[in-house]
Amino acid sequence: MIGDSWQEFNWFGQLGQKEYEAEEVSLRFTYELATQPASSCTVTYSVKAGGAVKVAMDYQCAEGLPEMPDFALILALPADYDKLRFYGFGPLDNYCDRQQGAHLGIYEQTVAEQVEPYLMPQECGNHGGIRWFEVLDNRGRGLKIYGDKPFEASALPYTAHELENARHSYELPQAHHTYLRASLGQCGVGGDDTWGAPVLEEYRPKNEDKHFEFWMQGI
Repeated sequence: MIGDSWQEFNWFGQLGQKEYEAEEVSLRFTYELATQPASSCTVTYSVKAGGAVKVAMDYQCAEGLPEMPDFALILALPADYDKLRFYGFGPLDNYCDRQQGAHLGIYEQTVAEQVEPYLMPQECGNHGGIRWFEVLDNRGRGLKIYGDKPFEASALPYTAHELENARHSYELPQAHHTYLRASLGQCGVGGDDTWGAPVLEEYRPKNEDKHFEFWMQGI
């Protein structure tokens, strides 16, 4: 979008160059999700003149689908970005039904420290109440995400697929990326009886219309 109107471009067939003067340029993508019945999610990137990028995600409820465990965007960064600074709940990972022991503060950690040494690799590293979250390399360069409202975020050296398919930590592959995740909020972990109890109703995100927006800025 340039100004107040959306423009269509043939990215691969267009020759030459077009120049515009604008305070903001927006790109909107619609992704078809692998669900039955069919559903989709729209992601809009609005690039400001100062270099900040506003990310807006919109999902319109598709009837007949189950609860949504997470509504998030994941960015794959080089593994050199292996340090964290964040203002949110810490120091350990926490979830919507596991936050009473967490404290709001500014923390400095590493991406490797986000992986909990569970007997079987699984979901880990989430932090709630995030005001801002930075992923940095050894020279202090990197990416900062922040929002107008607190959100959830994590940075891990493995994808969710890699964690789910490893039965032991030694089966995890060598880390080649840092996976930075910004989330509207994911499902709680349950287990209130220490073993097997399902997640309580109030901590299970519903299949309903969702809107999530945050900002990202290079450091």
